[in-house]
Amino acid sequence: MSTIEIKTRKGTFYPGKVMCVGRNYEEHAKELGNEVPEFPIFFMKPSSNLAFSGAEIEIPPYSDNMHYETELVLLIGKNLKNASETEAEEAIIGYATGLDMTLRDQQDLLKDKGHPWEKAKCFDNAAVVSEFTLKEDLAEKTNSKASENFSGSEGFSGSEDFSGKENRSTQNNLPISLDSRIILHVNGEVKQNGPLRDMIFKPAAIVAHLSKMMTIEEGDLIFTGTPAGVGKVNSGDKLVGQVENLHHVSATIL
Repeated sequence: MSTIEIKTRKGTFYPGKVMCVGRNYEEHAKELGNEVPEFPIFFMKPSSNLAFSGAEIEIPPYSDNMHYETELVLLIGKNLKNASETEAEEAIIGYATGLDMTLRDQQDLLKDKGHPWEKAKCFDNAAVVSEFTLKEDLAEKTNSKASENFSGSEGFSGSEDFSGKENRSTQNNLPISLDSRIILHVNGEVKQNGPLRDMIFKPAAIVAHLSKMMTIEEGDLIFTGTPAGVGKVNSGDKLVGQVENLHHVSATIL
């Protein structure tokens, strides 16, 4: 059962699944010594790991290397199966800033053994989200400011065959500038600062691809990956992150 209710003027949503994209920014993949993927890499977190901004996060006793990862989060507004990118885009109704907390030492051990990542990704308050902004509200907020929107050939989307970088952008209407940035402060110091344009696989393409693997349901959340600059947190650290034009997300490390 989800630990949060997402209340909007479009209704209340109860996340059933938390789906996450790994290595979706080239420089982040490189900083961890990973290959840049040709296809989206997915993992999941249970909805019981969710918490709203202001959460306190305890470092599990079996790890001494917890990392922050700041991300754009998508809120799905209707069920989808085998969706086109256009249908996927229409199903995205809101956005938030999220923190995907990761036990990097455990992840490295699991990867070396060829095991799944759950132990590294799934623990209490491992997925923290800000208040959500509805797409239509964001469009009104940014329309007069943004000189470049996610539409047309420069769109916030991606090809469904993922056959190469040149084919990863097709069409979309996400009302955020390509130059909107994901920024994270740790104890007041900037640690992550990267533009959304650096995404390899864009939201509509991600959602469409996921819908071919499983039914995506109303209320599901999708974390879309983090830019470079991830790093270790310590007890007492205060994290504040924001995707520009969205609400900020904060957390304290116990």
